[in-house]
Amino acid sequence: MKSGSFYEGEWKNGFRHGKGKHTWPDGTFYEGNWEQDEAQGFGKIMHFKGDFYEGEWKEDKANGKGTYLSNNQGIKYIGEWVDDLQDGKGIIYFQNGTQFQGVFQQGFISEKGTILFYDGSSYLGEFKDNQISGYGEYKWKDGKIYKGYWENNKINGKQNLFLFFAILIINVCLVEK
Repeated sequence: MKSGSFYEGEWKNGFRHGKGKHTWPDGTFYEGNWEQDEAQGFGKIMHFKGDFYEGEWKEDKANGKGTYLSNNQGIKYIGEWVDDLQDGKGIIYFQNGTQFQGVFQQGFISEKGTILFYDGSSYLGEFKDNQISGYGEYKWKDGKIYKGYWENNKINGKQNLFLFFAILIINVCLVEK
């Protein structure tokens, strides 16, 4: 253990093993299950700045289902984790009321997902590396619907714009290649 940190809990053969709480000099602490000196099973960590993770652990890393709250960014993530990264199905709640629900790969929003924006608009479609990319449908709160392709959060290519039962087919390319 680092100098200045301390552990209260169960031990086995000189290792933290069983239930216990480890506190670091800056005030960060992990409380939960330990196996052979590593966080394993269910536990929670509270960072000194207020960020918080509670959920499943494997070999000292968030693995399985868990909840992360970032006080600095006002973000809450509930979902699956692999090696300390969001990986699998999850939901992010943003401080302004916007939320994303979908699939994550190695910490990035990817594949398909849904964004419900704070203003009542929404997007359902494809993502790549935290960007709206691929085919998707954007709905404004006034009923207009855009169906088409996106690249890096911008409309790209041939698409359909539905305006209260009227259909317009437009060709737009806003992404330079």
